[in-house]
Amino acid sequence: MENQKTHFCPESEARIRDFVLQSRWVNVSLVQRKLRMGYGIASAALARLEEEGIIGPANAEGQREVLKRRVARPDALEAWVNSFSGCDGGSLEAQTWLCGIEWGSAGNSEQDAQERQTYYGKILPTEISRGSVALNQDYRFFTEESAQYPFNWALIKLYAAIHGLDASKYLDISDEVLKLNLFPIAFQKDDHALWSESLQSAVDFPTKESFKTYVSGFSRFAALRAAHKPRLIIGVGAMHARDFLKAFFGDAPVRLQKNAIRPASTNGGQSNRYLRFARHDETLLAVIPFATRPNGLNSDYLLQETGKMIRDLLEE
Repeated sequence: MENQKTHFCPESEARIRDFVLQSRWVNVSLVQRKLRMGYGIASAALARLEEEGIIGPANAEGQREVLKRRVARPDALEAWVNSFSGCDGGSLEAQTWLCGIEWGSAGNSEQDAQERQTYYGKILPTEISRGSVALNQDYRFFTEESAQYPFNWALIKLYAAIHGLDASKYLDISDEVLKLNLFPIAFQKDDHALWSESLQSAVDFPTKESFKTYVSGFSRFAALRAAHKPRLIIGVGAMHARDFLKAFFGDAPVRLQKNAIRPASTNGGQSNRYLRFARHDETLLAVIPFATRPNGLNSDYLLQETGKMIRDLLEE
């Protein structure tokens, strides 16, 4: 008991409780990986939840059954999550699908903040109440407007490297792509502190982590992937590699592999990045680090090398 008190943190405890209540089975390593917490905090929190009767004792593999799960959500919310909510759009027949984590609402001005508040407080609840969101088939990726965003511009360069094209002539690329996101709510950045009272009211989840846990329980795009068989799916965000695997391949018995993406020089503390990938049926899933972060694909050289690596995997 003394050890549990030593590792007590109210904020961490609340996040772990939310995560557990959305799960069927949990263990210490799963909590550590999903919530990025230390062993002591995760272990002590699970022990307290066992005392409360929320989870059972650990079995031989260390797994604990969740005995008191949160009640089922409304059908409209489930339909909304499993539709094209939060996705840019494009063509389901495209040979390349692009998938981010959550679509961003850029801008730091007061007007941008007001627009986000209107979206969270008014537009989003209405959209959820209607349920399923249709695919925007008019969306085009290779446009001047799209290229203005650093995230998209990096993907345009990567796409060009994969297909041996000149990225500067991206407007000449007539290929269609499908652009999706793992999680269907827009944020200015990937920050748990952005979960507001209006969002809690709209989706009935107390934290962003608990909402993401709920969404991650579905294989959002697995049936679409199986039906349309894209040749390549590019997921952006290495920390969510397993979420991409679940979203597109469901419970298929496939494992992620990884190849090192070596920088041009190791001077200045440059380290390897990693391309994580998996295959199922006729589709290659390639998960890359963010291009706009210090430890990501933040140079033309790294984007070119990653593109060549993906091209080689496609040709195997």
